[in-house]
Amino acid sequence: GLPPKAMNHNMEETPPQLFFTKGVFIGISMGGSHATFLVTRRQILFYGYDTTATKGHLSVEGVAQPMNTNAFRERLARFRRIMEENELDGFLVAVPENMYYLSGYEAEDAQLTESSGYLLVTSSRQLLLTDFRYKEEAEREAPDFELQLYSDGLSALLKDLFLTFSIEILGVEGHFLTYNTTNEVEKALKEARPSARLVATEGLVEGLRIVKEPDEIERIKK
Repeated sequence: GLPPKAMNHNMEETPPQLFFTKGVFIGISMGGSHATFLVTRRQILFYGYDTTATKGHLSVEGVAQPMNTNAFRERLARFRRIMEENELDGFLVAVPENMYYLSGYEAEDAQLTESSGYLLVTSSRQLLLTDFRYKEEAEREAPDFELQLYSDGLSALLKDLFLTFSIEILGVEGHFLTYNTTNEVEKALKEARPSARLVATEGLVEGLRIVKEPDEIERIKK
């Protein structure tokens, strides 16, 4: 839970003051005391209270806690069945929430026009594609995924991977990818395999996310 002083603080006496830095760190000042939190999409990390607290996961209502890797493996297996039903040899995941759902990777995009990475899923392998800035986070959060770093841009790496995996039909999240990124991916696919084709899909991973797992239901109840 929250630090005792924060939980027992009389809001009417001294309203809390919130301080945001780049939308990530939050400082809360109450009655002369100060607490600092690191906020991501799915969890809140307590970084300091009166400069002496130890970093650790908070149990905050409505905020998901870290999950074990078995849950991600089961989700990936279900998604592969959906790929097979849709006759897809490979799938490029770009929606951040979908990336987390399948892998546990939750790096924030550096800016609106820049992605923190992609997942490439085939029938037998799963890869996390990103650049050097996210290497340590990717290794830590998605240990079941093969890490591939791109230094010369996404398209060059994709072309090599499409050749390696013999992908003929690639699914992408057409409702999320920008026009330029879609063209970049399709160009890499065609250069690797001229007969291959790109299929824009919508809601394949989201359809899995709608059905809540027992562990998710329990966390929602807390």
